Amino acid sequence: MQIMTNDGRVVGGTPVQMVRTLMATGAMRQTRISLAEYVRAVIDRAQMFQGRPLAVTGRTDEELAQSFIKTAVRAGLLTQLPEA
Repeated sequence: MQIMTNDGRVVGGTPVQMVRTLMATGAMRQTRISLAEYVRAVIDRAQMFQGRPLAVTGRTDEELAQSFIKTAVRAGLLTQLPEA
């Protein structure tokens, strides 16, 4: 799977790999917080700008990352690229 950010960066891999790449390289660059903390921070910020709730669920990093990617794509924060 590959996604594209709104600033044109293409990120690929598993959902966890993609979120970790976003954590390390994105506008909200974070390297000292957990994946769950990063997802919550991004979702909270997106909700402020979009004015509507974005639901992300999951207990494990894998579940959270997958839910985050799907939710971000649906909200237009990320674009899922077609498989090559």
